[in-house]
Amino acid sequence: MTTMDFAPLLQSMHGNLDRGAFPELEFQLQFYGPIALESGNATVIDTFDELKRQADAGLEHEKIHGQWSLLKHDHPATVRLKARGYYSDLKVA
Repeated sequence: MTTMDFAPLLQSMHGNLDRGAFPELEFQLQFYGPIALESGNATVIDTFDELKRQADAGLEHEKIHGQWSLLKHDHPATVRLKARGYYSDLKVA
């Protein structure tokens, strides 16, 4: 089993949650979730479970109000990403 340092990933996931980037958080949960479960690390698994719960709530909201509707456009990370053209192909105001 490969050992993974989850700290940078969890920081990124919490950042996506903080700025309302629920589609990105959903991808991270789907992609890294199995690796987190395999780790056997209870703290990591609990954190993933909590992030999943919060992501599910945000994604439910976005089903009604549109994808990216919870994105915080004035969040510093979002501003930096938009300046680099990151959201240029998305229908994001």
